[in-house]
Amino acid sequence: MGDFSAEWLTLREPADRQARSVELLGALVEKLGPGRVRDERTLSILDLGTGTGANVRYVAPHLSSRAQCWCLVDRDADLLHQLPQHIAAWALDRGAIVSGGSSSFVARGPTLDCLFETRTADLSRLADDALFGPLFEGRQLVTASALLDLVSERWLELLVDRCAAGGTPVLFALTYDGRMACRPEDPDDAWIRSLVNRHQQTNKGFGRALGPDAAMAAIRLFGAAGYEVASAPSDWVLGGAAASLQRPLLEGWATAAAEIARGEGPRVRDWLTRRLAQLDAGVSELIVGHQDCTGWPR
Repeated sequence: MGDFSAEWLTLREPADRQARSVELLGALVEKLGPGRVRDERTLSILDLGTGTGANVRYVAPHLSSRAQCWCLVDRDADLLHQLPQHIAAWALDRGAIVSGGSSSFVARGPTLDCLFETRTADLSRLADDALFGPLFEGRQLVTASALLDLVSERWLELLVDRCAAGGTPVLFALTYDGRMACRPEDPDDAWIRSLVNRHQQTNKGFGRALGPDAAMAAIRLFGAAGYEVASAPSDWVLGGAAASLQRPLLEGWATAAAEIARGEGPRVRDWLTRRLAQLDAGVSELIVGHQDCTGWPR
């Protein structure tokens, strides 16, 4: 399964935050407002693949008119153990104080009233009713960020079934959609992009990954399950200010391309050398296509 370091997740968070569709989230928040969902005072939210909590930090302030209870799920126990400190610094900037332990903690202040509970679970076992059934029960929102392009169609079908069974609204952000553009252009950019997209569809721990097809698959499957679905682009646009993110991204693309085009290592390395030279010269810009998607039971 694809595992991501805390360093990488922290590095990408500013680009994620800038890319996300404010309009799409705003429309969902309006539907989740008081009186628009079940009458419980507290909004119960399930976050899948939590990592360092970037999705929580983005979404929670938009829901600040409601008390919130978040169930944060990841297979990486170390990342979950670090969550209180990641949340504490963010909460303090909003005048809130975090208290509690690593498995259950609260953030409370003038504009935040959030309970966080963490669960270590392998998302590839989504079919396990004993493990995941209780986690989905009674939720008023299921959400994830940068997850769906890693999973298989069968896994996504299971997710749709679990959400539809409870009539639960969904929000899935930053699903890679296969679009990559580099500026200045290089003759091998399209070749590298095709190899990276093929690599994106290899097994990431959930079976053959949907990769660039994930956003459209989610729209299709949730629509077929009776959801009203909306989507919007949430592209990374990475200029010189994001050089620290561009470098590992370019290096990761080169590694993925070389794994697919075995025997073409020199050509891939030459492409990477040219790209890094442009980055070092301060003229590199990368655009990475993503989609945000929401769904609401009709």
